[in-house]
Amino acid sequence: MISFCDKCNSLHFKIDPSGKIDRSGEIGMKMSCCGKCSNSACVDYGECDCFEERMQQLLDLLRKSLEDGTYPAHLIDVEEF
Repeated sequence: MISFCDKCNSLHFKIDPSGKIDRSGEIGMKMSCCGKCSNSACVDYGECDCFEERMQQLLDLLRKSLEDGTYPAHLIDVEEF
C-alpha cells in the first residue's frame, strides 16, 4: 500500500486574488512494505524495491495458475494475457 508520509508532508497551496497559485512545502509517499519515503528531504528517505518484488511474485502466481488451470479462465481472455 502507498500512503502519504507523516513526517514530511507540509504541502500547501495558496491562490491570490489574481488567480496565481503559490505552492510551498514538501510531500512524500511511503510504501508500507519498506516504510521508506520518496522525498529526498525526508528523514525516512530511501530506495524501496519491495513493491516491484511483490508485483513480480503476484504476476508469477497468476501465470502459474493460468497454466495449470486453477485460475477461473472465464474472467479474463487468456490469449490477451
